[in-house]
Amino acid sequence: NSVYRAGALISRVNLPETLEIPLWTLSMGDIAFVGAPYEMFDTNGQQIKDASPFRMTFVLTCTNEAHSYMPSSLGFAHGGYSVDKCRFKPGIGELLAENFIELLESIY
Repeated sequence: NSVYRAGALISRVNLPETLEIPLWTLSMGDIAFVGAPYEMFDTNGQQIKDASPFRMTFVLTCTNEAHSYMPSSLGFAHGGYSVDKCRFKPGIGELLAENFIELLESIY
């Protein structure tokens, strides 16, 4: 388990300056699983899979108490319900994906 700080991408609504986001990874041979308590968009899930050093990577969302949506930048551009309900600024989905990629590389 790792905790990453989202920092400047938080304050779309009245949230603390930083927020600890628990992320988890699990690997078994050449298969990896990643999970976060937010609903990510498929573009960021694919970003993680494409950059993962593992042969197969599964991205699990809404794990351990789902809190909010984490749209991709493309999702923010298109708007809609999940963007309207999101508590974060554009770029949060990509930041979360980058953090997962770092975690995957560290356990490979």
